[in-house]
Amino acid sequence: MSSLILQTPSALNVDIPGTAGSFKVSRKGEDSKAIEVRYMLTHVSLSGAGPQQQLLDMLAPVREVFDLEQLGFDEIMQRDIDDSRVSLDLIPYLLEHTNTGMVKLFPPIVVVVLPLKEVSNRPAERYAAITRSQEDIPGHQNHKWDLVTAGGPGREQFQFRQVVRPDGTLDSNNALLRIARTNCALAIVDGQHRAMALLALYRNLTQQWSDARRTIYQQYYRVWSDSDIRGYNLAELQMPMIICTFPQLDEAYQGNMDVIRAARRVFLDLNKNAKKVSESRNKLLDDQDMVSHCLRATLAKVKTLDIKSPTPLRIWNIELDQAQDRSVISSEVALSGVSHLYYIVEHVLFTSDRVKGIGARKGRLARSRNLNEIYTRMGLLDAFTQQERAQNTRNNYSDKVATTFDKHWCKQYGAVLEQMLGEFHPFAAHCKATLRIHEQLKAHNRTKLRSLLFDGQASSRTFGEFRKRLDVKIGDDPTWQTPELKEIKNEVDAQISEYAEEVTRLRSERSRMFLEELHGAKSRSVLADGIVTEPVQEFLDTLYRETFTSIAFEAAVFLTLVEAVEATQPVADGQGVAHVTPGIVTEYLTSLHRLFKPTTFTSLANLVATFKGNLVETDGAVTIVPTNRTFGRLVIAGEMQPDEWPKYRYLLLEAWSPTEEKLQKFVEADLAEARPQVMRAAFRRAVEAFCLSNSRPEKDVTTKERLELLAEVVQQYEEFLSKLRHKRQSLSDVAESLKGSLVIIASQSNEETQASET
Repeated sequence: MSSLILQTPSALNVDIPGTAGSFKVSRKGEDSKAIEVRYMLTHVSLSGAGPQQQLLDMLAPVREVFDLEQLGFDEIMQRDIDDSRVSLDLIPYLLEHTNTGMVKLFPPIVVVVLPLKEVSNRPAERYAAITRSQEDIPGHQNHKWDLVTAGGPGREQFQFRQVVRPDGTLDSNNALLRIARTNCALAIVDGQHRAMALLALYRNLTQQWSDARRTIYQQYYRVWSDSDIRGYNLAELQMPMIICTFPQLDEAYQGNMDVIRAARRVFLDLNKNAKKVSESRNKLLDDQDMVSHCLRATLAKVKTLDIKSPTPLRIWNIELDQAQDRSVISSEVALSGVSHLYYIVEHVLFTSDRVKGIGARKGRLARSRNLNEIYTRMGLLDAFTQQERAQNTRNNYSDKVATTFDKHWCKQYGAVLEQMLGEFHPFAAHCKATLRIHEQLKAHNRTKLRSLLFDGQASSRTFGEFRKRLDVKIGDDPTWQTPELKEIKNEVDAQISEYAEEVTRLRSERSRMFLEELHGAKSRSVLADGIVTEPVQEFLDTLYRETFTSIAFEAAVFLTLVEAVEATQPVADGQGVAHVTPGIVTEYLTSLHRLFKPTTFTSLANLVATFKGNLVETDGAVTIVPTNRTFGRLVIAGEMQPDEWPKYRYLLLEAWSPTEEKLQKFVEADLAEARPQVMRAAFRRAVEAFCLSNSRPEKDVTTKERLELLAEVVQQYEEFLSKLRHKRQSLSDVAESLKGSLVIIASQSNEETQASET
C-alpha cells in the first residue's frame, strides 16, 4: 500500500494584482552596493471585496502593527501621525464636500513588505531564503510565470509572479504579488496620513476599531458616521499604492544592509522633495551623517532600558519629533530631545578647540566634514589605513567606519551621556517622576491618557489641535451641530481636562522627587505631606522649562566634564584622549549636587538665590523675593541660544570642586579667565541701566559714578558666588585688576568725562 504524500499548503493568502517595476537605492558614493527594490504598483479601494478587503485588513500604520515598546530604535522610522489633520483635513479632502460628489485622489502610498521573526511580532532583519523559478501557465502556451519567492513551502513571506513572454521578456503589466499575512507585515513608509484617512473610513464602515492598538485612535474618527460616509460615491474611491520588496536582502546576503535600513533609505529619498519632515526626524533617519549615526547609537541604547536597568531614564524622556523644528521641548514627559543630543554629538565629533570664558561658541559645525579630529580623539588612527581615513567623511563613510565609530562612540561618549541623563539630579528627578506616573496609569488601565503622555511624541499636541479645530467646526458649520457630535466634543474636553490634571500631577511629583532628600526644621515650610509649596513649585517648573531642558544647559553639563578630562588626562600617542569613566562622572555630579540637589532649607535657598532671588520663611510660609544677584542678571545678557552654553559652563565650573589636582588647576585657570569677563559684562550693563534710568548719555557718567557702579557690581557678584559656592568669595583682586580698564579718568574744562573704555 503506497503512502499518501500531502502537499504542504502555501502560507501565501493575500493576492495583489498590478504592474511590476524596479529601482535601486544606495548610500551616497556606494552605487556598486545599490539594493534592488522590486515593487508592485496597485490600488486600494473601499468598494472592492475579497482581496481588497484582505489588503485593507492587513494595511496599518507601524504604531498598530507592532508593539513600539518591543521594537529596537532603528525599527522606529516614522514621525507620529497627526490624527487631527487626517480627520478634519484629509478625510474631507478625500471625500470632497461638493455638490458633484466626486472623489479626489492622492499620490501613491508607499509600503514595504517587512519579514517577521518566527514566534514574534517583530520585524526580521532579512527575508527568508529567496528562490527564483519558472512554471507553466495553464492554457497559455509558450507563456510562463517568473517566480521570486521568499521562504520555503508553507513558510513563505511573499512571492512575485510575472508573466514571461514567448521572447523571454517580462511583462510588467501582468504581475501578481502574493503575501503571507502571518509571516510578514505591510509597513507604510510614505503616505501614512493618506493611508490613515482611507483606513479610518473603512474601519468606521466595518466597525473594526476593537483591536487594542487601534481603539485609542478611534476618538479622532468617530465624527464620521456610517451614513455620512455612505453619502459619497465610494465606488470610485481608489488610492494608488506601491508595495516594495528587496529580493537581494535574504538570509544569504553578506552585506551590512537590512530591510529596515533599506526602507529608511526609500523613505528619505521619497521625502527629499515632499512635504517637509521635521528636522529632528530627518536627523534621526539620516544614514549619510556620522552625527546622526552616533546619535541613533545612543538612543538605541536608551530604547533598551527596562525594569532591570539601574537608571530611571527611558526613551520617552527624549523627544524624537520636535514641533516646528524648535529646540524647545513640548512633550511633558521629555527632558531632552533630538536637537539637544544632536548638538552635543556634533560638538564632540567636530570641535577641535575647547571653549574658554563665557563667550558664545564660535564656528559653524554643520559645515564640518573631515573626520580626522575624531579619529585622533577616539584613538582610531591605527584602526584604518591612511587611504581609508582620507576617503571617509562625515557624509560619505563605509560600513566598516560606521561600525567602528558606533562601538567606540558608545563606549567613550554615549555611556557618559546616558549616565548623566539618568544620574544628574534634576534629570533623574524628572525621569523618576515620569516613570512613576507611567506605571500608575498602566496599573489603573488608563490607556488613552497613558497614550497621550507616553506613546507618541506628538500625541498631546495632536489631540489638543483636534480639540481646538473640532470646537471651530461645531461652532461654524451647522451640519456639525448635532447632539452626538457635541457629545463627542464633551468627551474630548473631558479628556483634555484629565490630561491637564495629569500634567499638573506629573510636575508636582517631579518637584517632590527633586526635594526628596530635603530635611531639617524649616523643610516643612517647603514640602509638607508630599506637597511642595506653591512659590517653590513655580520656581522649579520655571527652572525645568527655561534651564534644565534647554540645549545650552544640557550641552554644558556634558561638555564641561568631557573637555576638562580630555584636556588634563593625556595618554600615550595614538591612544586618543582619556575616557571619562563612570567614577569621574559620579564625582563630578556629586560636586554639582551641592547646588542642584538641595538637602536643607539653606541649600535650597542657595539654589533659589542663584536663579531667582531670596527664599524667605515667615511663620511657616515661604515666599521668593527676586533680586539682581542672580545668574540671569549677572551672566546672561539676553536669550540663551544653544551656542551660549559656555555661560552655563561657567556656572558649573563655579559649582564644581574636583579632587584630582590637574582638574582642580584646570577649573581654577578657567575661572580666572571667566570671572573678569563676567564682571566686565555686568559692569557694562550696569552703566547702560544707569544711563537709561537717569536719561543721561554715557559720556556724561563721571568717574566717581563709575566707581560706585563697579563697587555695586562687585558686591552683587560676591553675594551671587557666596550662595552658589556655599562660602564667602572675595572678588576684590578681580575688581582691582579691571578698575583701570573700566574707569578711565580724563580732564577737560575741569569736568570729568569718559574718554575711552577698553
